[in-house]
Amino acid sequence: MTIKDLRALVDNLEEYIHVPGGIERLKRTILHLAVSGQLVPQDPSEGTGQELCDQIHAQKSKLITEGKLKKQKPLIQVAGNGVPFIIPRSWKWERLGEITQRIGSGSTPRGGKSVYTTDGPIFLRSQNVWNEGLRLGRVAHISSETYESMKNTRVYAHDVLLNITGASIGRTAFVSMGIGEANVSQHVSIVRPVLPEQTQMMHLCFTSSYFQNLIDSAQVGVSREGLSKEKLQYFYVPVPPLLEQQRIVEKTTRIFGLIDELSTEYKAEQEERRKLVTSSFSKLSIGKSTLALDMLTDIIRTKQDASEIRRTILRLAVCGQLVPQDLSEGTGQQLYDQIQAQKSKLVAEGKLRNQKSLAAITDDEIPFRIPDNWKWVRLANATVFSIGRTPARKEGSYWDDEFMPWVSIADLKPGQSINTTKERISKKAFDKCFSKGAVPAGSLLYSFKLTIGKMSITEMDAVHNEAIASFSTYSDEMTHYLFKALEVIDPTKRSKGAIMGNTLNSASLSLLEIPLPPLAEQARIVKKATQLLELVSKLESCLD
Repeated sequence: MTIKDLRALVDNLEEYIHVPGGIERLKRTILHLAVSGQLVPQDPSEGTGQELCDQIHAQKSKLITEGKLKKQKPLIQVAGNGVPFIIPRSWKWERLGEITQRIGSGSTPRGGKSVYTTDGPIFLRSQNVWNEGLRLGRVAHISSETYESMKNTRVYAHDVLLNITGASIGRTAFVSMGIGEANVSQHVSIVRPVLPEQTQMMHLCFTSSYFQNLIDSAQVGVSREGLSKEKLQYFYVPVPPLLEQQRIVEKTTRIFGLIDELSTEYKAEQEERRKLVTSSFSKLSIGKSTLALDMLTDIIRTKQDASEIRRTILRLAVCGQLVPQDLSEGTGQQLYDQIQAQKSKLVAEGKLRNQKSLAAITDDEIPFRIPDNWKWVRLANATVFSIGRTPARKEGSYWDDEFMPWVSIADLKPGQSINTTKERISKKAFDKCFSKGAVPAGSLLYSFKLTIGKMSITEMDAVHNEAIASFSTYSDEMTHYLFKALEVIDPTKRSKGAIMGNTLNSASLSLLEIPLPPLAEQARIVKKATQLLELVSKLESCLD
């Protein structure tokens, strides 16, 4: 990895930080470069991995001769094991068991937690082992007598510890000088390199995606039993010359330190920015400042920002704060009177059934304040409201001549209008099941069963099933305004007793309170909201 490549990673650190798991992915990339020989250049004067392995084997033989190490059985060569990935020619692939003097798990003293003490030798458990180091804040202790009885599980400086069971399997840490007397539990394996200088490079390898994938693949079956010595010793690890190992460790440590430092600074800046954005949103939502709208490109840095500003725009739209009021455009009451006159005309012409009168809206039902020239209305009073039907499937002739588009919930595409359907019904089915006629093009369709809240505007005359309510409005402007209003005024929260399982009560839906602005203002609201929401979507797409 060149300095230029590293600088590119650092310069784009922000892109990694704001994406969930981005920093972890960056570190995994660095680790892979480290263990595959791409992080630092090779130096022929430093020797080879083969020479280091020969040195390790000679040291193991010496320890055996001195009685400090038992002679190990030769590792059986496993057929079908190819090279995991390409490494420099000066490196060597070697079995983990060949370059270590011990691989084995610890043990838990008899009595478990009952034998823990407040001081004495340290007893390391899986919760103490983390990739960045041992966490000893709440470490357990055992008595000196217990420590003496567990000689085979003692931990020494330069050991590499690896969690081999449970949810933390694969977490690893190396033991530094000065730890003192310590043991490990049966959930942790001690991997002791022959040469102490191997420790940190071995730890880097253990934390790499390559080694973690080996651990994952070694877990077989639903029970996912612990990782055994028999499996661990056969894992291949890359072996660079010792001096190169030291350079790799030093560079990785510097890079990780830089990443952590920049990440901490970035997070502090983001927290300050979050406070400013929250304040801007708060002022925007009560109409005291439009700074958040004027500076969308600066505010939207994360998916959460985009989601929050989108909700705020819609909330302002239906509260009368997105565009200024113009008294020359009339009032919501005047528009409501026009709607009632039009509905009466349709009733007189036999095109609409006479609607039962709905209770007046009380002050307790009003969810928020609206401009004085607006009016709170019942949803069914402001629209032609209807529930669909599904023709009997056993009547094949109902579905065979494609007379009329038939809309199901699957046809509703949020953010998209409906210009085609998966099924159509026959004229026979239409005449029998839809006495009120088809829903006219430009109507809003709203699912109130199964998938509650899906909405689309139909571009064609159509009929729909009984899980969908349709709202035919006074104009296209009003349909689009109603669409945005229903995204803010959630019927599942506003309608008392409306939810039963996955069904929204249609009667409660018809009684829903909707703020009604003058028609011309509705058009301005929809235009402004659409422009802002499209800009938010564009800025959000740049985050990808």
